[in-house]
Amino acid sequence: MDNFLLKERRISQMNLEEVYFWTNTIKDWKSLLSPDKYKEFIIDLMKEQVEKGLVTIYCFVIMPNHPHLIWKLNKLNGKEKPSASFNKITAHHFVKDLKDNHPKVLDHFIEKTKERDYRIWKRDPMAILMNSKKK
Repeated sequence: MDNFLLKERRISQMNLEEVYFWTNTIKDWKSLLSPDKYKEFIIDLMKEQVEKGLVTIYCFVIMPNHPHLIWKLNKLNGKEKPSASFNKITAHHFVKDLKDNHPKVLDHFIEKTKERDYRIWKRDPMAILMNSKKK
């Protein structure tokens, strides 16, 4: 089967008020999202973003190492896009939970740089503008 979405130009920046297929992957494709507690946290965060009017979510699926969403970013969350808030909030939550409950797993996400001590998400999530009926 021909997967036309994968032939589209991959971008990581999204504009407000446009619908995108978006996926973000856990660093090194680790299956961090396998436990239900992490999937539930993601779902709760998405509900909160919808209730605040930040995003419109049309559909989503959470795989063991990445979520897929079709969504629209409606407005900024303070000074940042809701997708950036999503990454930041989930990463902080996951790091805290790993520190508290699974410290040996946290070693897989260590990234000592000027910006951070840990990296949960890979850099540059994939966004594909959903701008045709075929998509």
